[in-house]
Amino acid sequence: MGKKWTNVLFAILIFHILALSAFGADKYIKREVRGAWMATVYCIDWPSETGTTVAIRNKQKKEMTGYLDILQASNMNAVYFQVRPMADALYKSQYEPWSSYVSGTRGRNPGYDPLAFVVEECHKRGMECHAWVNPYRWATTATGWNTSQDRFLKSHDMLISYTNSSGTTTTILNPALEATRERIVNVCRDIIENYDVDGIIFDDYFYPSGMPANETAEDYEDYQAAETTLSFADWRRENVNRMVSDVYEMIQEEDPSIKFGISPAGAACTDAAVAAKHGIDKCPVASDWQYNGIFSDPVAWLESGTIDYISPQLYWKTDHATNPFGPMTKWWSYVAKHFNRHHYASHSLTFLQSSNTTTDWVEVGKQVQYSRRYTENKAPGSIYYSACDIDGKKVSGLDEWLKKNRYQHPALTPAIDWKDVFPHQRVGHLVLDGTTLTWDEELNVRYTVYAIPDDVANETACSSTMGGILADYLIGTVYTNSFAVPEEFLSGYHFAVCILDRMGNEYEPRFTNDIEKEHAPKPILIWPDDKALFRPGVELVWEASEGADGYTVEVSRNRRFTDLVLTATSGWYAAPDHFILITPDETWEEGTYYWRVTASATDCEASLSEPRSFTVSYSAPEGGTGMAELAMSSPEIEVTLDGSKVCLNQIADDISVYNMLGMLIAHHRGVDSVDMSNTRGGIYIIKVMAGGRSVVKKVKL
Repeated sequence: MGKKWTNVLFAILIFHILALSAFGADKYIKREVRGAWMATVYCIDWPSETGTTVAIRNKQKKEMTGYLDILQASNMNAVYFQVRPMADALYKSQYEPWSSYVSGTRGRNPGYDPLAFVVEECHKRGMECHAWVNPYRWATTATGWNTSQDRFLKSHDMLISYTNSSGTTTTILNPALEATRERIVNVCRDIIENYDVDGIIFDDYFYPSGMPANETAEDYEDYQAAETTLSFADWRRENVNRMVSDVYEMIQEEDPSIKFGISPAGAACTDAAVAAKHGIDKCPVASDWQYNGIFSDPVAWLESGTIDYISPQLYWKTDHATNPFGPMTKWWSYVAKHFNRHHYASHSLTFLQSSNTTTDWVEVGKQVQYSRRYTENKAPGSIYYSACDIDGKKVSGLDEWLKKNRYQHPALTPAIDWKDVFPHQRVGHLVLDGTTLTWDEELNVRYTVYAIPDDVANETACSSTMGGILADYLIGTVYTNSFAVPEEFLSGYHFAVCILDRMGNEYEPRFTNDIEKEHAPKPILIWPDDKALFRPGVELVWEASEGADGYTVEVSRNRRFTDLVLTATSGWYAAPDHFILITPDETWEEGTYYWRVTASATDCEASLSEPRSFTVSYSAPEGGTGMAELAMSSPEIEVTLDGSKVCLNQIADDISVYNMLGMLIAHHRGVDSVDMSNTRGGIYIIKVMAGGRSVVKKVKL
């Protein structure tokens, strides 16, 4: 090739590079799970010392924050903390005894709540905290345990055991029992109701490995009593599947933003017949021992949609003779995408305990690159087993290598974007005060913070291939409405903050160099409420907002308001203090709908109401279920103020507290009072729904 053509090709290459720069392309990865398993069973990772004295408690906390500081400095973004290793608890449980792995004695209170501590410390560092639960395992010794909770399990015949050829006895909660499924569901519910965890994850312990599927097994009588047409092995797998499904359904009912994942054994569906049953290609390498060994069928959970992500234990190197990491993570990525779920590989670092060289770190880096290369839904991820081998009590060095060579910049975890969620607006009142950014708080969300060079236009910054602002400018994720700006960004930069919901969806940014207008008064919806049921022909009622000069009413088939069936900017009639929009019958088909109202005002930013839902059905009572019908059997709602406590004369179905800017500051269900002693003085709007009635009242604290 001549020199002239070489120069031409070089010029074309430079042109394309400059074009990419002009239109925006992330230099760093914006979405990726970077997690660490924190094993407490046998005190593998933590704590190094057990006990209940103040000195030991302080040592445990210091050791944990040391781990978290290292993970944060390495740009990790998730911790998978083992909270129920052996039908016990590293948290205040309604069902399980305190774990001996923290207090030294099963059933003894360690003097503090480890899970609450770890959640708080993770969130301080912008990292997710997932509660790692072992669903079935009770004991790995023949003697077992003997607290009152353990005696209950034994006296109610909830345990089965298997002793292998080496003489090791494993005892588990019997997966065949409905009581077991209820127990596991209740344990997980207890966690998500009382702790601000980002997820629940199970590991790979199901039935004891090698437990026979014949008449010698302890659960053979249960199999016979089931009178099923399934084989013994299929019946066991279905017991596990039902438990997984029950947990997932409970989470969706309680809080679908909490992620639910499982980390099974790494090899699955290597049998073509098993793969065909699920409608997928078989795994081209390895040998699936879990299907008939521990009666685990992880692809079944993906196919049924009863997990959000899978983190198979791909505990082999890239050059392994039969189980090479690359083809296995590629296959799992394909399977996860096939069923519209995520795959984050789990990696074993235990080999570093015998050889901890740069060559070994490069091997880990190759595994990370394989997962990045093969992801089919832009959702790569790595979870490392375990923390003690990243820079912990056993091995050090890998953390710095990863920070320099793979995790050079912070990243967000991939969004669970298939679930229906209500969208968020931009944050309000973003201010840089000295070295601290602050903004208005919203409930149950996180925030992303970006530092953008002053010579970069906001439009250019908002050009990430993953959507939103380029990953290059991400400097933090926080769970509160303030951020301490690092010194290196205090000059020559402006900032942006986005709401990041707990599923990982990121919303429109607010920039500090924008001129932020005041917000129009926030509309308050009156009717219909979430429990309303109608035949076609629905009346939409909302409160008149003082100062608003226009409204937009939207009704959608989904929470994201991307499937609109009605958009109205006029056509309603005004009552003394509210508006009523009567919709035509032909608007509706049977199903559930979501509605909201946007208020506009001159020289103000628009404000969105709280979204609500209702159901349309031809089998509804004639005329539908209206406010009057629901209210017939309930008294009028009375709202009084007793000092700093808002009091009601009945239990509220729903009570919301707004400030005068229309920002929701508190929300409760099933209460008859709200303590506002920690709320600063001022005027607040109280909206109450109870027994089909609705009332809105202003109070002054």
